[in-house]
Parts: sequence; C-alpha cells; structure tokens
Amino acid sequence: MKTIAILPARKGSKRIKHKNIIDFNGKPMIFWPIKVLKESKIFDEIYVSTDSPDIQSLAIKYNVKCPFLRPKSLSNDKTNTIDVVKHLIDYLKSKNIKPKLVCCVYPTSVFINESILLKGLKKLNENNFDFVFTASKIDSRFLRSFYLDNFSK
Repeated sequence: MKTIAILPARKGSKRIKHKNIIDFNGKPMIFWPIKVLKESKIFDEIYVSTDSPDIQSLAIKYNVKCPFLRPKSLSNDKTNTIDVVKHLIDYLKSKNIKPKLVCCVYPTSVFINESILLKGLKKLNENNFDFVFTASKIDSRFLRSFYLDNFSK
C-alpha cells in the first residue's frame, strides 16, 4: 500500500492561459508544488494527471510519474477534481498499485509547504476523516466559495 500525491494539471484555462506551466519565479508553476512534495518525503509516488503533452514532459523532467494523457471527457471546464483523482486511482488499481493514502495538490499551489502537508496528514489520522482540504476565510461569498455551519473541529 502506497502513499501517493496527485497533481491534476489540465492544459486549458479560461482565465490564465497555460497557468500550470507559466513562469513563476524562474520555473514553471507546477515545479514548485512538485519540489515540496518530493522534499517532504511523505509520498511513495507522485503523479501528474494531465491532458497536455507539454505538462507530461515537465512531469517526466521533474522525475514524477505521468503514465498517460487524461481523456478529453475528464479535461473540460465542467470536470471536477474528484473524478480526475478517481480516474488515476482506478488506473493504479488496474496496475495492482493500491494507494493507502491519496493527496491531491493543485499545480498552482506554489506556496504549499511541508508543514501544511503534515497538518493535513495529522487531521486525517487523528480524526479518522475520509478527506481534508485547505481553505481560507473570506469576508464575502463569491463563485466557488462555501460556508461552514456548526463545524466544531
């Protein structure tokens, strides 16, 4: 049983063209979370799920796995992250790789650090949660926001 990280890196973006590979501090944006994931030594394997040959090439260059190009049906504006992660997990299971823990990190998470990863892992283990995710408090609601009601943890 392996602990794996998955970076869902679609080539299309409506707001910022090629955002996953745009230059950020001298490197493609996807480089920074990959670097942290590798240096943390938390994960047995790191995978990139993408529909882009350019992103696949970068994944290979940075010594992470990208065994296929994601199908078009999972690469559009309406595709959700859960379906992308599930697709890669199903692929791994078909290869007799059974993940014990899966961590999804967005390729634009340039400020992620080992401390954040360890806090998430601790929450999972201490509370027997199925999943955890990061969020930030905002003063007003907008597209893709949510609110907590009677949350005690």
